[in-house]
Amino acid sequence: MQKHDSDADALRENSLKKLKKHYSKTVVEHCLHPRNFQRMRAADGYIKHTGADGEIVEIFVRLDNDRVIECTFQTDGCAATLACGSIATELIKGRMYSEATEAVSPDKIIETLGGLPDGNIHCAHKISQALKQAMADGLVQKQSPWKKLYRRY
Repeated sequence: MQKHDSDADALRENSLKKLKKHYSKTVVEHCLHPRNFQRMRAADGYIKHTGADGEIVEIFVRLDNDRVIECTFQTDGCAATLACGSIATELIKGRMYSEATEAVSPDKIIETLGGLPDGNIHCAHKISQALKQAMADGLVQKQSPWKKLYRRY
């Protein structure tokens, strides 16, 4: 049993070294401890986005008039996608719709994370696009609240 534990510890340590080698401290922090990583029941806005790379991102948004009061996400994506989703949901909380769309531009996400390797830039674009779609869906749903009754998450 101890051999198994030491193998698992070595694997974790090796994975952490690789993360730290390729990503900023902020990316590693948000990857290891993602914020708002959960499904939201009765969300006002929702989008399920499957990227060209096959990763799935789900965004859930709760609005009060045009203000984002809560935002959560789920993904089966890579470390960069996880970090982008985590930081982006933090960036838009409490903001009006117009401010939130600017706050989650791919460039703003990348800047706030302290940069991303060139091969992961698409992750910020994917999260940005999905968040904007979820917020827009939330505004549409607020205009026709009966549609939420037929939504499946």
